[in-house]
Amino acid sequence: MMGGLDRIIDNQIDGIGRLTRMLAEMLADRSVAEEDRMGSLPQLTARGFGLAVSDRERVACPVGTRCSLSGEEIDFGYRIADIVSAAQGEWWETFNGNPFGYLSEAAAACWLASNPKRDMRMSKSFAVFGDAAYEPMVSQKSADAQGRPSWRDLVRTAWERHRGEPCALVLSSDTKKRVWWRGRSGTLGGNTPVLIYDTGQVGLFEVRMIDWPAMLGSLELVEAAYAGGFYQGDVATTLMQNITACERIGWAAVVEMERSLGAARRSDHWPFVRLIARGVDTSGARL
Repeated sequence: MMGGLDRIIDNQIDGIGRLTRMLAEMLADRSVAEEDRMGSLPQLTARGFGLAVSDRERVACPVGTRCSLSGEEIDFGYRIADIVSAAQGEWWETFNGNPFGYLSEAAAACWLASNPKRDMRMSKSFAVFGDAAYEPMVSQKSADAQGRPSWRDLVRTAWERHRGEPCALVLSSDTKKRVWWRGRSGTLGGNTPVLIYDTGQVGLFEVRMIDWPAMLGSLELVEAAYAGGFYQGDVATTLMQNITACERIGWAAVVEMERSLGAARRSDHWPFVRLIARGVDTSGARL
């Protein structure tokens, strides 16, 4: 009896194992199909900004080759050694010291566009939605001076114009460091990937999955706090420490605002909101 029971249990375990493998293969196929449909971050970004490789040799790749940055399968591409400089930091940080891989056309174009001796476009913050590409800035004054959008304006207009479109977003506070290759492509909506690199205010280097409508609500809340006389430190920790602003606005209103901020501080989008939210100066000009 025990032998028969053991065989039944073994068969059930084997069946569960086969089902698990089938589900894993299905999810992997779905992920690859979604990436192919949507396009990788290098593909979206190169197309959006019109990036191309014009002065390097394009070669046939061995069968089954995948781009060392995007992971997409490629038949033709560029040898890493022909694209990447001899700086050891780049080799080790990005490619683990391996010089024998290949880059896709888009990945190679993006890499060259973040070279200090070339374009440097890919060393800046950027946002791509479909075929539209932007170079947003945190400071409103700087954005206005350079004819570029501010992040806080762009996140709002993007939701109206590009909702549901493929996107690639990188918010970086250091234009001298190449970080875009750590980013991901996604869709503008309830689970949008944004690569955040900041060594100061929030101290973060990772991709955050952002619920866009919830993020916009938190942005409105933080900007309302700034308009009410609260400072970045108050918003980051507690409004209650700013007695002057609390008494001016009214304690009941501040308690309600603090309750909403408490929930926002626990969200994945909080670092993003803290970085892009800005108030106004004493003259009413947007900072």
